[in-house]
Amino acid sequence: KIPIESDVGIFFALCPAPIIGVTGSKGKSTVATLIAKMLQKKYRSVFLAGNIRKSVFDILPYITKKSLVVLELSSWQLEDLALHKKSPHVAVITNILHEHLNKYENFSAYARAKSLIFRFQKKNDYLVMPKTDAYVRHVAKKAPSRTILFKKPPFHIINPHLLGTHNEANAAAALAVSKLYGISRAQQQAVLQKFKGLEGRLELVVNKRGVAYYNDTTATMPDAAIAALRTLKPHAGGRIILIAGGTDKKLDFREFAKEIVNRAHAVVWLPGDATPKIKLRIIIGNYK
Repeated sequence: KIPIESDVGIFFALCPAPIIGVTGSKGKSTVATLIAKMLQKKYRSVFLAGNIRKSVFDILPYITKKSLVVLELSSWQLEDLALHKKSPHVAVITNILHEHLNKYENFSAYARAKSLIFRFQKKNDYLVMPKTDAYVRHVAKKAPSRTILFKKPPFHIINPHLLGTHNEANAAAALAVSKLYGISRAQQQAVLQKFKGLEGRLELVVNKRGVAYYNDTTATMPDAAIAALRTLKPHAGGRIILIAGGTDKKLDFREFAKEIVNRAHAVVWLPGDATPKIKLRIIIGNYK
């Protein structure tokens, strides 16, 4: 009968400041970082931690009631947090895509874990979610908090590092949250224009002898890899060399196989039990 506790659970119990929590299948690190950078334009004491490789215990001693805390939260951290029946004051869901089905019984179970971010909110809390994502809106129907829907940013982002419509959605989520805290459009724009993106997320490593090398190692699911192929295709002149394959997380590779055929010039396959399944989809798909 000895309780098993997590760092996030202890943090929520002890943190004296309002918490902004960000979850989702993809985009949560980028969104959490953008929110923190935008808040720093107005507030002196802003902390970023959680699933973004920064322990909540590292920041806990420095937080006061006047601080603001931004946490990236994984589905497993949310499950730990549910034991305390606590949710962040502002909960952000970037998206819910097919992911981690080798760890969850099915997609519904995975989606339920993500929904824990708002399960214990109060009526004066906020849930920020994408207007165009019908599934997220369905999951959030029973949210007890105030709902804010975000869509494409109201102004154009001029930034060569933020490529793709998925980054437009990430920016929109950050804009919606920062607006709650009185961050001006000029301050928001200043952050977006200077933001160089995060490591491993369509990260341009080097451009050498006419070849651009991108590190997109966090694209660990078909939806993310598809987004990368669609984003880079116009910049590649039709010649994308894709490095793909690896561990099978019980996901559907049909659409990914189609995108590989239509957008990749060549593929370097990594070892792993997902690789033969992707190859098989390419063979039997008969894609044109």
